[in-house]
Amino acid sequence: MTAKKLRLSLIVLISILIVSGFFLFYRLGRADPLTDEIQIAFRSIGWLDFLGTSYQTTPLEWFRPPAPNWVHLSFHDHPPLTFLLEHIIFNFAPDSLFWLRLPFAIFGLATVWLIYLIAKKLFNNNQAALAAALIAATDSYLIWIGRIGLQEGIVIFFSLLALFYLMKAKDNDTNFIYFGLALGLGLLTKYTAAIILPIGLIYIWLNFPEKFKNKKLYLGLLAGLIIFSPVIFYNLQMFKAVGHFDVQLATLFRQAAPQWPVLLGKNIGPLPERIMNFYPALIANSSPVFIFFYFASLIFLIYSLVKKIIRQADFKLEAWLLACLILYHLLIVVIGPSQRFLAMIIPIIILIFAYSLTYFDQKNKILRLTFLPLVILFTAYEAFFSWQTFQTVAPMADSPWVYSNLRNESPALGYNSLEAYLKKTIDVARPAIVFPTGDNLQFINDYRQQDFRRIGKNPKQAILLVFDPRMDNYAKFWIFGRRYYYDGWPIISVDEYLAAKKDDPKFFNEQGFKKFYYFAATENINIGSSPTLSENAESFNDFLDKSKVKPVENLTDAFGKIIIQVFYSEKDFPLSK
Repeated sequence: MTAKKLRLSLIVLISILIVSGFFLFYRLGRADPLTDEIQIAFRSIGWLDFLGTSYQTTPLEWFRPPAPNWVHLSFHDHPPLTFLLEHIIFNFAPDSLFWLRLPFAIFGLATVWLIYLIAKKLFNNNQAALAAALIAATDSYLIWIGRIGLQEGIVIFFSLLALFYLMKAKDNDTNFIYFGLALGLGLLTKYTAAIILPIGLIYIWLNFPEKFKNKKLYLGLLAGLIIFSPVIFYNLQMFKAVGHFDVQLATLFRQAAPQWPVLLGKNIGPLPERIMNFYPALIANSSPVFIFFYFASLIFLIYSLVKKIIRQADFKLEAWLLACLILYHLLIVVIGPSQRFLAMIIPIIILIFAYSLTYFDQKNKILRLTFLPLVILFTAYEAFFSWQTFQTVAPMADSPWVYSNLRNESPALGYNSLEAYLKKTIDVARPAIVFPTGDNLQFINDYRQQDFRRIGKNPKQAILLVFDPRMDNYAKFWIFGRRYYYDGWPIISVDEYLAAKKDDPKFFNEQGFKKFYYFAATENINIGSSPTLSENAESFNDFLDKSKVKPVENLTDAFGKIIIQVFYSEKDFPLSK
């Protein structure tokens, strides 16, 4: 490549990364806290393995304080790397949704760059590699997984990083060490990264089988094992203490775990159902154009493989790409084709796209002329599709051609307005009155003393917060849960509030509370996929309305609809006779 072409290629790559950065970072905190990212982020704040539920308890609740030291090496349901990254960030920055998601957006940007490097290494075609990076930068799936705090975004990055170093190991054996380190970090993020081991071994077997005798390959694998060793030790100690491993391994090995009578997300259905749901889920979460080119590229890949086998030509590249696709299919069918797991297959699909695009860069002049317009039109549509999916208040049309179902996985329903209100009214103080925890939650008091949310120097105020439980459970856990468990704020549901008032109408005044907030859900609120019923909220809200108690603030969603009304009183709320 000439110096001029190299300079042009660099400019194009930087431009692609700018486009990717725009889609990943722009209004990163826009989506409400409505997914599993909240369970990860909540625990990351103080390295606190606790979910606040009776159906999925954790080792901190099983042992009398202090818990054994091994309990802090990992988490009961996931390896610890994601928690560690967020814990470090929250030590230096506010525990906001922007900072929560920032590392995932950075990994998402790095993923686009790695897809370029891998495509260039695989196909020895810079145009196809740039096209792959541009497709990755505008793809709705990779944008979504980079804008949300789920481990899969980090797993994708370390998986690609491991493969990149493995490819470089052909020329420099030291890269086997880096391959093993990246694999170990992937496993330290989530067990699904293990898929890279068979994919990597197949690549070695096809391209340089003599390297199986290279000691640096095994040193690299040993390095990865050492990185992963805290999780191994954690699981061995858990098995020794309670007779089973962590949630993921106990489920895999069908171990009895009485501490977890209900495991959300583990009811993935029978195998035939998972197979049947695979492509409907992928289609629902991707643009129709992306799906069309995926199947077209797959057909071309299989055609090229068969053609080369017949002609006895070198088919290693085609065989490896197809093997990667098959292995990811098998993995996702086993663990269930949910949105977050399907995201892991997208980089392989994009590499298959890039493989097909190399066909357009042949000697045929007409095909070469169609290369650039095809890529531009495809990625322009994908950019439009992704914008409609993640950034608009409402899509311009209710059509699968306009937006993806992933829009429903990161919506802006107005809960962030509640978070903003609490930041300006509650986070500027610290609780003067703290409700005691139960005997099995004594460890919570230790975490409160460490002031992870940095409110310790704020003035004390005797505030009681009462909430309408008819809100999304994830949002409640993030907005109210972290203020209760980490800060000690007295926060109770309206059902608990009214029950206490029924036993003793003056109870809360006698406790010394001077300020009372009540957060009432309106009929406009979206409770997401995790509704909670309330016996008293609706009648209490109606009573406040009839008693002409006016809200001090109306919190709205993106459409301006009131979703939560904030009531405030310095004399407790009136109750009906």
